[in-house]
Amino acid sequence: MIALAVRAINSIFQQWGISATAGWNISGEPCSGIAIDSTSLESQTLNPGIKCDCSANNGSTCHITQLKAYALNFVGVIPEELRNLTFLINLNLGQNYLTGPLPAFISNLTRLQYLTFGINALSGDLPKELGDLTDLISL
Repeated sequence: MIALAVRAINSIFQQWGISATAGWNISGEPCSGIAIDSTSLESQTLNPGIKCDCSANNGSTCHITQLKAYALNFVGVIPEELRNLTFLINLNLGQNYLTGPLPAFISNLTRLQYLTFGINALSGDLPKELGDLTDLISL
């Protein structure tokens, strides 16, 4: 599953024309180094960035749980590959130039607690599927 997440992250960043933060391994095991240390995702040095939870299966399985790509001025739509990051609890895509609608597949991210996409150029109605995100605390 982590290989699918790695491909998804790499594809998303390629589509948006952004690069990973130094100290973040996107060529192999992304859940290493800065992605699992005590650095907060709120740190300005970790943008874009991910954080992982490696507590599954007695510490042998990691999942990407947070993704931040905030105020990087990238242009584009919310990529379909995002649906593969099913362990996300925090997704921050605020203050960019995202266009098009918020896709209905966002409801596949059933663990989401925090979803930030404000200050973009999104258009259209909010998908009714947002109601399926029963763990959502902040939108």
